[in-house]
Amino acid sequence: MGRSKDRPIPMLAGVVLIAAGVLFLGYAFFQYSSIANDPSYAGVGWRDAYEMRDTARGMLLGLSLVVLGILVVALRLRDRLRAPRVPREAEKGAAAASAPHPAAAPTRPDPKPAPAPAPTTAPSPKPAPAPAPTTAPSPKRPDGGISPLEQVLPRSDDALATLRYFIVDAPDQLLGDQCELVRRTGLADWTGEPRCGARRLARCGRWWLVPTGEGPKPSGMDRIWAIEAALNLGRDAARLAEPPATLDERLRVLLAGVSRLEPVRHPGSRFLADATEGTDPGGEWAARVAFADALENLPVPFRMVADFRLNVSDGLLGVRAAVPRPAAFSFMPEAERIQLARAYAYDLALLVARTAFAASPAIRRVTVNCHEDESVECVLSADFERSSLERASAAPREGGLPNSSAELRYRPAADGWLAPVAPLTSFVDRHLRPAERYRPVELSDEPCPEAVVRACGAHLRSELGIAESVVRWDAWERLADDLGGLGDTTEGAVEALSELRASASDASIIEACERTTLALVSGELDVEDADGLIECFVHGSALERAVRQAGPLVSAAGEPDHAELSRVAGLLEDALAPVEALDAYRDDERTVHRYFRSAPERVTYNLDCADGRAVRLVPDAYFLAHQYASVLERRLALPGSLDRALAHAERAAELAPCTVEATIARADCLRDLGRADEAVRAVSGAAARCSTVDGLSLCLYRLAALVYDLGMVEASVACYRRCIELGRAQAEPARRELAVLVEHEHEALAASRLDPATLTGKRLTRALEGAGLPAGGTGPLSDRLRAAAAACTDAGIFSVARPLLQAYLQAADRRDDALADVLASLSA
Repeated sequence: MGRSKDRPIPMLAGVVLIAAGVLFLGYAFFQYSSIANDPSYAGVGWRDAYEMRDTARGMLLGLSLVVLGILVVALRLRDRLRAPRVPREAEKGAAAASAPHPAAAPTRPDPKPAPAPAPTTAPSPKPAPAPAPTTAPSPKRPDGGISPLEQVLPRSDDALATLRYFIVDAPDQLLGDQCELVRRTGLADWTGEPRCGARRLARCGRWWLVPTGEGPKPSGMDRIWAIEAALNLGRDAARLAEPPATLDERLRVLLAGVSRLEPVRHPGSRFLADATEGTDPGGEWAARVAFADALENLPVPFRMVADFRLNVSDGLLGVRAAVPRPAAFSFMPEAERIQLARAYAYDLALLVARTAFAASPAIRRVTVNCHEDESVECVLSADFERSSLERASAAPREGGLPNSSAELRYRPAADGWLAPVAPLTSFVDRHLRPAERYRPVELSDEPCPEAVVRACGAHLRSELGIAESVVRWDAWERLADDLGGLGDTTEGAVEALSELRASASDASIIEACERTTLALVSGELDVEDADGLIECFVHGSALERAVRQAGPLVSAAGEPDHAELSRVAGLLEDALAPVEALDAYRDDERTVHRYFRSAPERVTYNLDCADGRAVRLVPDAYFLAHQYASVLERRLALPGSLDRALAHAERAAELAPCTVEATIARADCLRDLGRADEAVRAVSGAAARCSTVDGLSLCLYRLAALVYDLGMVEASVACYRRCIELGRAQAEPARRELAVLVEHEHEALAASRLDPATLTGKRLTRALEGAGLPAGGTGPLSDRLRAAAAACTDAGIFSVARPLLQAYLQAADRRDDALADVLASLSA
């Protein structure tokens, strides 16, 4: 049916038939509705019968056109996916496509040695560099569709099996060179291969195979690298302006041009402008973002796996990059693989350095350490300056590499590949990783730059701190460094602790020295039990021991044991009593005592809640004791227990005004006491000042139930919808509960003409704001986190910048490889 003189009916004709059928059906149903609503229509008489027959004919014609159109479209799709095999000569002229797909987070993939073609002699001189591949729009097939490879592979849950089908049963559906290169990797004969997904990276347009099960072995990893490169190089070879005659020659030209590839350009993209808006163009943040952006846009034939460290003040960039082993070149003649792998490692180092110098003028020197995949051992280390880059690029090579020098370090292995060497500049070198960048801010009263004051509300570095225990950790480290440790006898340990106590001014350090000394003298701890001594010194207070006992009970699911609940609740009360009797953590005119769970919470407090008084951090155990006591008292449900639970919850919320969980615990108590309207106001306030998208999602999820208790069905639906949109941990339970609500309240929703599925965008915002609830938008939250992360990065406060950037990636819903690289670059 679908062919006339071997020419298929085009898919477009099927689409037109479907559209025409829908129009006929629409007109016929409209005519039927008009007849049915006509008071003069009686259903008898020739005119009425004629009109009804005419309407029925229209319906049948429309339905026939729709069915015919669907059949044509289905046949065309079948033809594309099940094309008959063609002679080998036709494969080389087959058209293919390449449409970018969303970038995937790097995951490691596993392979066996592939059958090698007949060896040929590797050329000494390098061919002229190849033009940089570009991610142009996907080429169309002759019949107007997109290549099946582009349609099917990203959607397959077993990409290797799909590729095997293409090269064995449908080779004409791939580019000729692409099909041949994948064949050369030995995929057709590979057994026991890992199950993989496949993605086209949006930035560079390169294929990335992602194992979904157990990680592959090194041999399997080599083959997966080879298959990815085969797909990429096959596409690049088809786009060479003046391609050499043979496939091997085309590959040599492409591989020789790796060092001069250019990042793929994305016209209209505002990534760099948005990510660096309002920051110092010569600062750490702007340089990191610019380099990461360019690095991820490089269309290298093999996958790009790299991380970096940067010190703008020294103009020094250090990069670690994974390079393919010779086995990953299984699509090339066996005699050339080692030389090609060595040359690729050096060319990749040159490319990374050239890209860095072009990305930021702040980068003056680049050191690149190449390593094999899933290995930390360096096999090639190169050091480049702007003035030496071209000289290094033009250096004569033998076996793919120039001679070793002060700027290039490598050591040939017995098989000709590369053996491990010490890097020229280590990743932990003090010039790349200045220690002060990672020093806890709680220990520093250094003034903050103006950008940090504006973005974070902190005038001193210590005003970004969140961990009260840092002072004891620091004291313990000083005990080891300055006092020579505790020694190997109890007497020596007690003497060292006494010296530390005498020199300490912090009350928590004095208390830590006393309890650790007591544990040693009583025999509770042995001087050789290093872990036990640290635990006792840093986290060994009676309050912390009580909290550790309560934690599992608070988080336990199922029916609670009331006797155990009562015992642990009493334990918490007993541990809190002496602390409260001292009024150690009560606010006064000059000082407030606060708890923060994260750096974003501290920034939010500084900007929105600070009143000029100094902030003193309370121990985590003090906050958690009140939080846990509130939960346990609610579960006990004894006379007066709800009032005690509310008192504990209010104290926890006072200590942690920016911690969502504290506010929700208070709201739960209020609801149990019949004060649901107060609970709604409390959680709404917490949502309005949320510091993370996780907290915002939790607030909206709990608000949905609270407003439903007040009879606000539409507002409850809106809260669930926004929670689902945010896509965090609460999205799935929110989806289930919304379905139950819609089923139960279908009459009320129908009366208000509210369809939850259409409640999106501005309409959803209006519904939330109309109910007096926060709109739940993430735009302002995202902007604040980005500005704070950038300011802390430029100021060299990496211990704070990293969690802020992590929160920004969640709030902005960015799955961007470049920003993920920046995040990794801030690690210690």
